[in-house]
Amino acid sequence: MNTLKESILQFIQTYTQSKQPFEFFIKEGEIVHQPNMPKDLIDIRIPLSNELKYLYENFRISGPVREDNHQLDGVDIDLGNNVLYLYAPDRLLKRQSGYRWVNKEGQYYEDPSWNPHWIVIADIDSSPIVVDSGLINSPVFASYEGGELFSVSDSLASFFDALSVVLQVSHAFNGEIIDEETLEVKSEFVDRLEKQLETLLGKGNTDNLLDYLSIREK
Repeated sequence: MNTLKESILQFIQTYTQSKQPFEFFIKEGEIVHQPNMPKDLIDIRIPLSNELKYLYENFRISGPVREDNHQLDGVDIDLGNNVLYLYAPDRLLKRQSGYRWVNKEGQYYEDPSWNPHWIVIADIDSSPIVVDSGLINSPVFASYEGGELFSVSDSLASFFDALSVVLQVSHAFNGEIIDEETLEVKSEFVDRLEKQLETLLGKGNTDNLLDYLSIREK
């Protein structure tokens, strides 16, 4: 798990340097390295892979707290042209609603078309990020609301590496990635990001991820 640990630690460092505080929260959301987290935060019905177990048992992910003391389900990660919402482990079961479990007339039922090993760990505006906990290295997929899954990373480790790259390149542009005249993402930002991601993820996954992040269409 050393590679995964290094990938997550690098992501946390990059995220911490780039995040902006929100005035209406009395406590900011956090992603911190904290080994030996309680193992009972996640419902036993969710089949975690070794990689997901390592993530949730060694890193504390906690949503921000509003002024009314309500704690949100996860942490916002500003990726330039979109915000990724990474779920806290104790909210993971709740966040499978609408995917593995669907509501029919006030009752929740397991959707037979949804693989139980598809674990939704994050989303962008209800478009999920899914880890397949039944496959080696815990590959990561995404989809648009109600659509088919498509691959964005061959492993959980490389997914966190990719998030770090997006944050780093966005930071290099001071977060100003939109061309004021065309209102489109700057081509020089896309080119730099694409080159770095292709080295990390390969062309197919890079194309899919950039499209999912609304940075460049396939």
